[in-house]
Amino acid sequence: MNIAIIYGGRSGEHEISLISAAAIARAVGKNHSVTLIGITKKGEWYLQDSEEYERICKEQDSPLTITEKPENAISVIPAEKILPLLMSWVIIFWNTIEYQNILPFALPVFRK
Repeated sequence: MNIAIIYGGRSGEHEISLISAAAIARAVGKNHSVTLIGITKKGEWYLQDSEEYERICKEQDSPLTITEKPENAISVIPAEKILPLLMSWVIIFWNTIEYQNILPFALPVFRK
């Protein structure tokens, strides 16, 4: 199964999200393919290279980082609110998304 992990965001819990998402990525990636999507403190979304996942697997205590490569910038379809479809994601990523007024996992993602 391919699983996207969306982390970071504009919240005051940004750094905590980097730590939590790294732990989740390590655990999930043992049995699934992981795609990392980082949201900067400015609210910009970037698809992360596979090297970031490989790095956190080697460095077990490292948090994720967000590399802001223009060619990896992504955007989502604008919406006021999206209803949650996967409740466990809401719990795991609530601090990441609470100030963005959207639930990113429920939106189609496109490269710019």
